[in-house]
Amino acid sequence: MPPRSPDDAERLADLRARIDDIDARMHALLQERAAVIRELMGAKPARGTAGAFRPEREAHMMAALADRHAGELPFLTVAHIWRTIISTFTQLQAPYRVFLGGDDASLRDMARYQFGYSTPLETAPARGEALRLLAGNPGNLALVPAGGEDAWWEEALEAGCHVIAVLPEVGAQAGNEFPAALVFAANTIGVDDLPRRVQALRTNDSTALRALLSKPGCDLLAGPADGGRAALVAIDRDGAMAIDDQAIAVRAAGGTAAPVRVRESV
Repeated sequence: MPPRSPDDAERLADLRARIDDIDARMHALLQERAAVIRELMGAKPARGTAGAFRPEREAHMMAALADRHAGELPFLTVAHIWRTIISTFTQLQAPYRVFLGGDDASLRDMARYQFGYSTPLETAPARGEALRLLAGNPGNLALVPAGGEDAWWEEALEAGCHVIAVLPEVGAQAGNEFPAALVFAANTIGVDDLPRRVQALRTNDSTALRALLSKPGCDLLAGPADGGRAALVAIDRDGAMAIDDQAIAVRAAGGTAAPVRVRESV
């Protein structure tokens, strides 16, 4: 490698100084954000720990982030940074933990991606145990694998838990290899403002359920793909497909944001 010229050394020093300045400004902005959060806590009415989770607000923030993103920096990296910021500042408002439905390494990786490293994780042996922990500890969250065919979600709904997010929240992208999972909370603040509603369906007519699941705009979250007798689905609110078949019992089960879509060419 040829020796660097004085001009090269001066340019490198200048670029590093600019990076240091950017880092200092980013740090200052984070501290400013923390100060605003403290003001927010004093300005809004007390809702308890559960009120700190505002899924509709987070959905708007992530969608705006995707809309303004450009350049070579991978969006998944930016999304992870913002998820860490959001989760950390939620912790400042009201400490919480996340119950994991199983000890699968990919589920823990997703939890760290979604909630950062300051959020305590508690691993339960399986999905049902995590949801039972949530029911007994409102103000926390449960992260459980999607799928399954044994109507496991019905016990959670009976206990007052609802879906507030379907993960991964970023639409299919290179490097986004997390398995599908659901976030449950023991409250529904902000869920009605999310663009997709989550519903639990049950019927004795598997043909009717199979026909419903085949329609555009109905995404299966859990339950047998061939219909069966019970399913957990997500349906768009705008122009939502009406479930008016009297053979199918419908129960509100929460809500979720639409997947975040990122421009392929930036």
